[in-house]
Amino acid sequence: MAQVIEMPIENIERDSEQPRKNFEDIGLLCSSILKEGLLEPLKVEYDEKKGKYMLIDGERRHRALEILSKQDKLYKNVSVIIIKSKNRFITQLSTDIHKRKLSVFEEAEAFDKIINSGKYELEDLPAILGIRLSYITKRLKLLALSNKTQRLIKEKKIPASVIMDVDFKRFKGAEQEIIREIDSIKIFKNKNSTKIKIKRIIEEKLNSKKAIIEQFNKDLNSFTDILKQFEYKIEEYKIEEYIGESLEDAIKSLNKTIEYIDKLEISNNTIKSLYSRLKELKKVYGGNAEISNKMIKENSQTND
Repeated sequence: MAQVIEMPIENIERDSEQPRKNFEDIGLLCSSILKEGLLEPLKVEYDEKKGKYMLIDGERRHRALEILSKQDKLYKNVSVIIIKSKNRFITQLSTDIHKRKLSVFEEAEAFDKIINSGKYELEDLPAILGIRLSYITKRLKLLALSNKTQRLIKEKKIPASVIMDVDFKRFKGAEQEIIREIDSIKIFKNKNSTKIKIKRIIEEKLNSKKAIIEQFNKDLNSFTDILKQFEYKIEEYKIEEYIGESLEDAIKSLNKTIEYIDKLEISNNTIKSLYSRLKELKKVYGGNAEISNKMIKENSQTND
């Protein structure tokens, strides 16, 4: 069992690099300590370079005790447990996660910091921290969201748990559309009602995006069939399957098809037919499909 000792509070230094950044209700904790005493000792680690004990666990308690120590000498000494860690930041993070002290963004930023340190890979973290890989990846996704989406989550207008389940990378533009609509809805007093409403908005928007992608694939396959009907050599060109992928990737495939057609020697009548189909696709998918100058020129010659 770890030994609890008394230590002057001035010998303990808070770690500015630790994962937790937000400390609320210090006043309430002061009242609790005055009434019940310090129920759990602080955990510290000696730092030889600084010649001080660095705080590992209990910064909120330390902040409260610091305030009380200025009012009563009784709190100038505090109960601590001295530990030795292999990696201070990871020990702090693991402790905070299992005590549920951190916000989802504090967790995400901490995971990102460890990975970017170059000492650990993403796959190493579950064993080091004692948590599931999915727990980590869901939170890391939050860092890729727009500033507005992050703000709404931090303000608790959008439940983080709902957003973490959405893969916005698959659906270009979906995040902005969804957040715009969510930001305009009435926030119910009943949090569960709000959560259900937000889930419905997300589901409707994503289903709409999925339908566009599926239709795009049908159009793309149909477009490739046009080439086959004209019996041109297309064995070197392989149309890729994009069902389930992003609309952005599917459009890249369409552009690749257009580039291939540019290289073929096609009669003007055929160009007219293909160009007409391209024009339809361009209109449907928001002008994302790039029509080459050569095809436009060929088409204008046909129309003459």
